[in-house]
Amino acid sequence: MPQDIERVRRIKAAAEDDLLSRPGVTGVDVGYKFVNGRKTDEIVIRIHVAEKKDVPQDQKIPDTIQGVKTDVIQKQFRPAGDRGYYNTILGGIDIGPLRIVDLQSIAGTLGAIVIDNSTQDRMLLSNYHVLCVNEGWNQMGDAGRRITQPSSGGILVATIQRGILNKDADAAVARLDNITKYTCGVQDIGAIKGTAAPELGMAVRKRGRSTGLTYGTIHALDRTVQVPYAHGVGTIVFRNQVEIYPDTTRNPQFADQGDSGSVIVNDAGQAVALLFAIDADSTGTGTATPIHTVLEKLNVSMAIEGIGGFDVSSSDDQAFALDYTGAGRSNHLVFYRPGKGTIFIVKQGGSSGFVPVYQGHSGIGSFDLSAPQDKAFALDYDGVGTANHLVLYRPGKGAVFILKKDGVGTYFPVFKGTPSGGGIGGYDLSSADDRGFAFDYAGTGKLDHLVFYRPGKGMVFILKKDGPGTFSPAYQSHSGIGGYDLSSSDDRAFAFDYTGTGRLDHLVFYRPGKGSIFILKKDGTSGFTPVYHSQSGIGGFDLSDSNDHVFAFDYDGSGTANHLVLYRPGTGAIFIIKKDGTGNYYPVYQQTPGGSGIGGYDLSSSDDRAFAFDYAGTGKLDHLVLYRPGKGIVFILKKDGPGKFSSVYRATK
Repeated sequence: MPQDIERVRRIKAAAEDDLLSRPGVTGVDVGYKFVNGRKTDEIVIRIHVAEKKDVPQDQKIPDTIQGVKTDVIQKQFRPAGDRGYYNTILGGIDIGPLRIVDLQSIAGTLGAIVIDNSTQDRMLLSNYHVLCVNEGWNQMGDAGRRITQPSSGGILVATIQRGILNKDADAAVARLDNITKYTCGVQDIGAIKGTAAPELGMAVRKRGRSTGLTYGTIHALDRTVQVPYAHGVGTIVFRNQVEIYPDTTRNPQFADQGDSGSVIVNDAGQAVALLFAIDADSTGTGTATPIHTVLEKLNVSMAIEGIGGFDVSSSDDQAFALDYTGAGRSNHLVFYRPGKGTIFIVKQGGSSGFVPVYQGHSGIGSFDLSAPQDKAFALDYDGVGTANHLVLYRPGKGAVFILKKDGVGTYFPVFKGTPSGGGIGGYDLSSADDRGFAFDYAGTGKLDHLVFYRPGKGMVFILKKDGPGTFSPAYQSHSGIGGYDLSSSDDRAFAFDYTGTGRLDHLVFYRPGKGSIFILKKDGTSGFTPVYHSQSGIGGFDLSDSNDHVFAFDYDGSGTANHLVLYRPGTGAIFIIKKDGTGNYYPVYQQTPGGSGIGGYDLSSSDDRAFAFDYAGTGKLDHLVLYRPGKGIVFILKKDGPGKFSSVYRATK
């Protein structure tokens, strides 16, 4: 924000108590000056009064304060009231308390779904004056705490947990109950994609129970207002609030009675504030509390679905990390939906979320992603140390594409084997069980070779690029590799930095449900030998369940993915194991079956999946991504200390 605005804000903060003490003053803020009803670009200290009239000299508002011009505006404030009827559990709909207050039914708007930071309970967010009304909510037992939807004659949907009504905010939360279906978004707006700080001039919208979907602009920050409340509450002075003016080209009012509790959303789909008051003179402007203040004071987080606009709503959704920019950092995420053609590549978009840098709904680079068995991964096609190409393949059909990004962010094939084709490098991809990944075969720190294998058939090829669009086997076998026979259809594999040198030049093959796991190194020029093998799991994790999964992870943040993560979806079990000096493994983090997962992610669904990610863009795969296809849940975890993890990103329903 420009320095002159910050100066005006400081001067306003120092003067506001004196200004509010003057008779008739109802509010003070920093915003645009209006002349003859038209907004100018001049930023001033605005003093709102109940009525413009002649006053004694000692009560007059000065024309300037420390060199900053003032603007006197006739305006009073009141809480938004009650009107409207909706019955879908998501933001922007009608809710209210079950109890009658002073012979009146109370109603307002459900702002959004939030998550209790302590209990992980899903909660409704609205205003204190909508949910609690006054202190009576906590003096009548359960009856005083019950919330219905709709507000009149509705069903019980939530129970008030806590609220605040002071200088900081008019806000409260109620725990969802007797309801299982809800959406982490706002009616007519869509999914909430994160949170952001309000800014002067920011275009915003809201959906309230009375005026529906309306658009406006933030015209003032640091607003201090006096709002009179009914039902024995009295007048509250709020500080550091924001003002929203209606966009009169789209709607005459931004808010009216009944819209209290609406969440204010910017054009990026991020929540920025919580509406709690409208102008008493019905000009349609609103006053709202910055959302970060609301969330902090109530100890909750905004509930969001998916990541970067990809909703993770299908059980078929899959994901992996990508070096999109070719800078040697796998700090972008690819989420895709095989069978539907949907693929997003997302990057961090500020402090609270992700934004797409690529999105397609009919595939990518002419690979249409129309088959449910389609799969994808990242590859260093050019052998320059950056895994910035995409490999997409269709097992059972011989189809495989390798895609490169052009200068405008679109993709084109540098290798193209269409369906009914012959696969790649002699590997025919004729089985629906075929799997592939990138591998540092030469030990150069580059994931520039392809591994394709056929579980249950003993078949494995390692392919090198001979030239543009040409591959040949550097290794091939039809009887397994390094003593691992690949005789089970459950066999899985990936590349691993066994020596901790920054090179993913070892192979891990494992058989979930049977306890078998081999770690293989290249032995000379013609084969592989095991540096570790076991038939009873590894590092205390027994690999006895057919749904067990394993991948490589940079636990120490040293730039070497030399730890193994083993997890059992649906049971809460997850181990992170490290190699000791004798080549054996031991856990540095462990949750056995029946455990609580990791970093707040409970691993309670058999659909849960995980992988390593360079969240900080440091060239280290030292964060964990865990997600639940079909449920919109995505966590990104960082290590806080030995055996301790917390979320840096959390989308959960």
